Amino acid sequence: MRKTGKFLPVCVFIVGICFVGASSCPAAETSVFHSYPPAEWSYQGNDVPETYWTPWLPLGSQQLTRYRIGFRFSTGTIAVKCPVKLTFKYDPVNAQSGKDLPIKVKAELVSANYKTFESAFGLHLPNEFQVGFVGITGVPDFLPWYTLPWDLCEILGSIPGLPDAVTNKVTVVCSAIENLGVNMNTQDALPLPGEAAYHDTRTLLDLKLTDFMTDAQKDKFVQDVGIKFFNGISGKLGPDKMDDLLFVVQLAKGLDEAGATEFVTDKCISAAGKFVDLANVTVIGDPYFKVEGVELNLLMRMYITNGKGSGTYPLTFTSSGQEQTITFRDITPFVQAGDKLVVVADEINYRFKLKQCLKPIIKISVLPQINIDTYEKYVTLATAKKIVNESEFKVEVPLSPSNEPIQGLRANPGCTSAQVNWTSPIVPLKGTIKVYQGNTLVKTVTENTFKAAHNNIITDLIKQTTYRFELSGVTESGQTIQGGSITTTTRQTCNPREQIATCNTLNLSSTPTAAAGQNYADFSWTTNERASTEVLISPAPDLSANYVACVKKENGQINQGWVTQGGVRELVTSHSIRINDLEPGTKYYYNVVSWTFKNNNPTDNPINRVGYVGEITTQAMPEQPSMRVSVSHQNQAVADATVNITKVGDASYRASLVTPTNGMTQQFMVEAGKSYVFKVVNSGCYQDYTSPAVFIPANAQGEQSSFTINLLAKPIVGAHVYDTAGSPVAGATASFSGNTTTTNGSGYYSFGDVRPSSNVSISISKAGYLTGQVDGKVGSCGRTRTFTINNCVLKKNEGIIDAYVKKQDSTAVAGATVYVKKGSQTVGFAPTDSQGKASIAVAFTTPNEQTFSVTATPPTSLTAATPATETVKLAPEGRQSVYLAFIVAPPDTQGPTVSDVNFNQPNGN
Repeated sequence: MRKTGKFLPVCVFIVGICFVGASSCPAAETSVFHSYPPAEWSYQGNDVPETYWTPWLPLGSQQLTRYRIGFRFSTGTIAVKCPVKLTFKYDPVNAQSGKDLPIKVKAELVSANYKTFESAFGLHLPNEFQVGFVGITGVPDFLPWYTLPWDLCEILGSIPGLPDAVTNKVTVVCSAIENLGVNMNTQDALPLPGEAAYHDTRTLLDLKLTDFMTDAQKDKFVQDVGIKFFNGISGKLGPDKMDDLLFVVQLAKGLDEAGATEFVTDKCISAAGKFVDLANVTVIGDPYFKVEGVELNLLMRMYITNGKGSGTYPLTFTSSGQEQTITFRDITPFVQAGDKLVVVADEINYRFKLKQCLKPIIKISVLPQINIDTYEKYVTLATAKKIVNESEFKVEVPLSPSNEPIQGLRANPGCTSAQVNWTSPIVPLKGTIKVYQGNTLVKTVTENTFKAAHNNIITDLIKQTTYRFELSGVTESGQTIQGGSITTTTRQTCNPREQIATCNTLNLSSTPTAAAGQNYADFSWTTNERASTEVLISPAPDLSANYVACVKKENGQINQGWVTQGGVRELVTSHSIRINDLEPGTKYYYNVVSWTFKNNNPTDNPINRVGYVGEITTQAMPEQPSMRVSVSHQNQAVADATVNITKVGDASYRASLVTPTNGMTQQFMVEAGKSYVFKVVNSGCYQDYTSPAVFIPANAQGEQSSFTINLLAKPIVGAHVYDTAGSPVAGATASFSGNTTTTNGSGYYSFGDVRPSSNVSISISKAGYLTGQVDGKVGSCGRTRTFTINNCVLKKNEGIIDAYVKKQDSTAVAGATVYVKKGSQTVGFAPTDSQGKASIAVAFTTPNEQTFSVTATPPTSLTAATPATETVKLAPEGRQSVYLAFIVAPPDTQGPTVSDVNFNQPNGN
């Protein structure tokens, strides 16, 4: 049998597909394409913020304070939508049974009328101040920098007396600094390979206080901030370190404690004045995302309608526009009109890397521009996914059957066996396989029935040995067809048979039962979920390598061997299946199997599998009953008659036997307790015959009484009689040798079952027609004779002569008498009418053309006229015109001659 796939001892099943190779002849490719809805991905939730700082910016002449700005990424919504266009190409010449069908798939990432990438993320700009006595003449740098618990917005917001315009601007700017929203998007195609950056460059901070402050306000601002700095330093250092600071200043500057305090206060006020000196602080940000395309993954699925093969194919594309080929191998030989190979994309996945980036620039009016390094933050390696519904788009490739009598020859080696698979989908064959080791014939295997799907397991072979298998098949009529040869080498090791009682949620609810008859085995079991009903069976112990797959379809049909013959697997919880065509008295190894499938669709991907292994021996065959069929006609034996034999209730059983000269078929086996029907059809000489059902007793053994068929000869077919216009002639008499019959309304006649011993001539006659003759031919046909008669066409037995009579002045002569003679015998006459015309019918006795003389005698009114005579030729059913002129001479006048008369013949007469 043809395997559905190789079973693995795990719950994942990789399906191979039956597809067929490309033709060597060039042909026009068929191309179809479809743009799919996008594969989608979105990022939810925020990462732990990570802060990146600028270098310290100088405040207070790098003596007392310094300032820096940071930026922190906070991820918000990010969405990727990846539309994909797939183009499929294939050569229709290869869409045929017994071939492999390559299908090219080109994947392109395309633009869209929606956002293929969009993002919104928060950008937080923290800032901080530090204080420290650095670079003050005479004061050692004995203290570190101390970070104050304030930021720029807090300092600005604490200045009293600012105008409302300044306060409002500070509020707005500081709010923007806290969380600057950045949004970016595109409708362009996403990159594959390489990367694309999506920018949103903008000014993040632009602050200038001097435009809003009077000199008095500036002075007050400096005093207030200076005091705030001093108090902040004092609070940060604490009493002891503050005393140390003042003591150092006293020593360095030669001041008392009050003078040192005033010196430090002046420094704080000087540092605060730098806020005014800064005048304008601008922060420009170039936030962007980078999307780097890694690969595009497709999960393709192909299947033949009506359950004749399926499989899945993963594809990976590393560039847009790349083309790959998937091949559906070994299209089932059981293709019929209307079958199609369906190609669908089940999943589309776009894998990409995502990075979040910011490039800041700090501009301070009293300092040169400060360019900060770009910081890229790797966000994720993500996959945009699309589950495609088959109803959305599918490619349907029409399939055509091959006209080869033997198709799909394959050989699969086991360790001590080999399986030879082949089909004869056009005509059932009984196969014979000769097994050769080198040039030595080591085994011959012959099937016991005629069938279309063949799975021959050759046993008792030697490991690691090369064998050649030569195939031939015989039809039911005895014609031999050569199937070619194939070579394979047996294996050294084979996997053990598998037994899996539980796979994920699927399990065998009961231990399978098996019972065998002489040529069949019945199996039954249950599962806790709806699953397929399958049994793998083999006479060889290396069951995992060679077996016949038997699958039950939802219509109750059981496909043995080539499960791609058609039909969808049944999915049930209570399983039963009968396997036929087994050899009596033979041990078989079996594996009971049940599969579940994705979406409960047997043409989709398998998911879980459970199984049970065992052995069973069929019952030995007693002496099988047999019989013969005798064929005769009128008690004479009929040779060369083909007797077709069928078994009632078993559509798979068919046999044909040809009778020899004695009319008795060879002996053939029958099954006790079964009924058989014998037919002789299309024999040529005899009528078709179908016997009643012949029952073989349940206890029958040995040869039974022969069955006699008495054939009747085919009835004699008559003939038709038509006239020359093609119309049937009814009432015509047909006769030969004392046999007489009459045509019916359709012109048809028959002599019944009269069969002359030799050819005859049949006479056909009817009044008004010439008598016709046709041949009746006699032929030999088996024990009887054939009698075929040609159709006959009858001609009417008369013709018409139209005579036109005028005077020499071309005036018509009425009342003249026109006579038609054959020789001296008058065969017809008629007077002319007012137009000078007379039509005379002439009878014929033969179909030959004849010559007639036509004479016109003048009426009494033309006593001076002379009769006129012409000759004319006429055939049966013919019509001829003749023209006659009277010469009338006035007294003492010479009249014109006949040649002077103008008849002015109308209408070509």
